[in-house]
Amino acid sequence: MVPPTACARESMAAMRNYAFRDIGLPKDEPMRLRNLLLFASALLPSLVALRAVVRLLTRGGHAGSLVTKLWAWSFRLPVPYGLRVQVLRMLGYSFIVGAVAVIRDAEGHLLLARHTYPVGRSRQEVWALPGGAVEKYESIPEALRRELAQELHLDVAVERLLLVDTSEAPLLDFVFSCAIRAGQFRPSSEVAEIGWFSLAEPPVGTSTRHLRLLERAAEQPQATNFT
Repeated sequence: MVPPTACARESMAAMRNYAFRDIGLPKDEPMRLRNLLLFASALLPSLVALRAVVRLLTRGGHAGSLVTKLWAWSFRLPVPYGLRVQVLRMLGYSFIVGAVAVIRDAEGHLLLARHTYPVGRSRQEVWALPGGAVEKYESIPEALRRELAQELHLDVAVERLLLVDTSEAPLLDFVFSCAIRAGQFRPSSEVAEIGWFSLAEPPVGTSTRHLRLLERAAEQPQATNFT
């Protein structure tokens, strides 16, 4: 039986041969560059495995409590927002397509959801419009109905496309006007509570991006806007 340490040495030797022979990197390059290549070669299988685990945990488009808790905890680390988006892109699709619901009551108040994890650029942004990511092989309205059923336990009618937001690529959000048909709100692993608010007085910690989208949609309520 080959000792584990010998197997490790053979693996490292194979990666060195690939870096310096197969891709033609000169052996007199600085040691820092060599170490970086070796680190990247060793990290790639871990990223592939991580992607498979994340896709399994979010199967059906619904993130369980473990995923949301890990995502919320990650905001305690000094990770730039742009890097977070790129990690999501790497774990998912080339574009992160989202569906967002704008629901108003008879007085014109907006339904906002307080999420169990940050939804914006800071840890404080936890209030936002309800919605979620579009999964493979489903239409955008289907995805929106599924997300609200999973996260809010509400059955909604998707009525009209209000806005298409392309301002923060690779995020691509479709914002729809919706109406509640049935159901009673219950907390989920992703949404802790909901509330009805005016656009002029949103709760503390509301997503600045969603506030901007609502203001843009209010400028031309009868037209579909693109940002």
